[in-house]
Amino acid sequence: MYETRWVILTCIFISLVIALIYLKLMDCFAVPLAWITIIVIQASLIALGYFAYAESNAISTSTETNTNSTLLMWIAAICWILAGLYYVVIACNFKSLRVSIAIVETAAEWFTDTKRIVLIPLVYFCLWVGVFVFWIWGLAGVASISDGSGV
Repeated sequence: MYETRWVILTCIFISLVIALIYLKLMDCFAVPLAWITIIVIQASLIALGYFAYAESNAISTSTETNTNSTLLMWIAAICWILAGLYYVVIACNFKSLRVSIAIVETAAEWFTDTKRIVLIPLVYFCLWVGVFVFWIWGLAGVASISDGSGV
């Protein structure tokens, strides 16, 4: 532990800096990330449907079995149906979606304003260094019980 003291202190400092950076980024990007998540889910369902459809057409023109082509067509249809349902749910609940994103923004602002949250990585790190030292102490105690014969 003595030999690695500078590494441990550096890790503590780095964890504090990363926590501060995380707080600032969360304050800046909480709302855009919420909207990006919604858009990415919709686009992923549409893209998965398209790629399954394209692969189904590629398989049906080759000499492979027709079962895989049919399965891929079903996957494409299910992905597109889910994308449509997702869009309908978003359209019907757009007001609720905006309220929930506003709640995410408020939570991010509160989290950013609460600076003592930065201490959580430090406390967690110190707690686990203590657990590590306790287990090493216990291991040394168990190893010292042996008579050294190796049997």
